[in-house]
This record gives sequence, structure tokens and C-alpha cells, in this order.
Amino acid sequence: MHPHTRRAIQRRILAWYEQHGRHDLPWRRARTTLYHIVVSEIMLQQTTVATVYDKYKVFIAAFPSWRALAAAPQSEVLRQWRGLGYNRRALNLHRCAQMIVRDHAGRVPATPEACEQLPGIGPYTARAILAFGRNADVAAVDVNIARLLARWHVTDARAVSTTQQAATWMLPHGRSRDWHSALMDFASAVCTKRAPQCATCPLARLCPSAAAPHDEASVRRREPGRAECGTHVPRRIYRGRIVDALRDHALAADVLGQRIKADWDAHADGAWLAEILATLRAEGMIVRHGDMWQLR
Repeated sequence: MHPHTRRAIQRRILAWYEQHGRHDLPWRRARTTLYHIVVSEIMLQQTTVATVYDKYKVFIAAFPSWRALAAAPQSEVLRQWRGLGYNRRALNLHRCAQMIVRDHAGRVPATPEACEQLPGIGPYTARAILAFGRNADVAAVDVNIARLLARWHVTDARAVSTTQQAATWMLPHGRSRDWHSALMDFASAVCTKRAPQCATCPLARLCPSAAAPHDEASVRRREPGRAECGTHVPRRIYRGRIVDALRDHALAADVLGQRIKADWDAHADGAWLAEILATLRAEGMIVRHGDMWQLR
């Protein structure tokens, strides 16, 4: 891509965002702190904006700061996480708060490499935190941004290192916060995966894929799980059901089984459930007292 084309794309994307972006998202408002950014980014991992929108506000009301979150009982953090799924993220966020308060004087580290040392923070999230929270000139690449870069033929979306380099090259210096917000919204509303709006896209004359946008086909492996009433249910769903069932009451394993599986059979499913409970216990999410299980 010629540098003139790069600058044209930057101008048009940012102009589109100014007019059509989701400026009302609570984690994009003026008083947003790095704490708010970290909470929102971890919530948005594998979860839609629509799902996170209200849950985020409730969570922030319950834990308004790093210190409030770090001091909260783990069981309460899990209760407030209700409805977001992937409960391990709640544990990581709680441990992240404790580490930031204990080891960093309540401040988020200033480099991607240091942020990646925090629980639950990978390469994308580390860079997104700094881009959104500090307006730092670091490029964050998720699947949506990789798709845009591939369609603009800046890179092959399958080549991680090349994609990161391309994203850095495309970044308008000093506009990281707006640029990443714009890319997220543009990928969600215009350059979507299955039905891109090429006819009305402001980049139609600049994008080499406008005539025939496509993505590399991906094959999704079937998640490990168990049959329930003739349907395959992923193991992660059962993990979530267990945590949901224990949010308010301690329960015995057999009662838990009846709560989480419609065709529960103690003889056929007992060992399977015991394995999941042992895993959740090892992860520090639940504890056992006698025959009863409860959130830690």
C-alpha cells in the first residue's frame, strides 16, 4: 500500500467514526480511567458489546476502583459477573486487581510487556488497554482488525507477526484511542465478516477487496462436551451452569447435577461431574465442605 493510500484510509476511517461511532459506550466517556478500560476489555473478551453494556455499569457500581475490587471476596466478584459467562475471566480480573494494588501501587503498568504479566492479559488486551487508556502509540490486533488489514491487502490475516507489523504501520500517531475505537466500530457496522457493506463503504475506491471481499475459510473443531437430551453441549457451558447454580447457595454434587443437566443420571454422569468440579476447585473457583460445594 502506498503511503498516500494509507493516509487516505486513516482520514476516512476517522471521519466515519466521528459521525457514526459508538461514542455512548460507558467505557469511552470522558471520565473513564485505566481501571474502567481494563474491566471493559476483559469483559469484552469473547462477549458482545450488547451483553457487556449493562453488566459493565453494574460491576463498576459494585467495585468502583482497583482497591475496592481487590478487597472484595472472590465469591462476590463471581456473583457480580453473573450473565457474562467464561467465569475464569472474573477470577483473572480479581487477581489482576490484587496484583496491581500489591505490586504496582494501584497503577496499571505502562508497557505491553509489563501488562502481559498480569493475570488474564494477553498481547491484544495489553495493547488495547494502553491504546484506549493512555492513547499510547501501540497497535492492538484482534480478529476484526486483522480482517480489515487483510481486506485492504496490507497483510495476510493468518500471519500474526506480519499482521502486527502492518497494524503498527497503519496506526496514525497521536490518535491511537480514536483509531482503535473507529476500527472496532467500522468492522462491526460496515466491514463485517459475512455481509460487508461495500456498496456504501467510504473506502470503496481505496479497498482492493471491494469488488469481492472474502476471508480465509476456517474450520472450527467441535468443543469437548457431553450429550444432553440428544444435543452436544460444550463443557464450558456446564462449567458456567455450575458457577451459576452456586452463586447463591451451597449444593451437593447430585443436586448440582440435576440443576445443570436436563437428563442427569447419577450413575452415568457422576464421574464426569466430579472431574469438572475437581478442575474448578483446582482453579480456585469453588471449594468443598463435606458433601457441599460453594463458591470460594
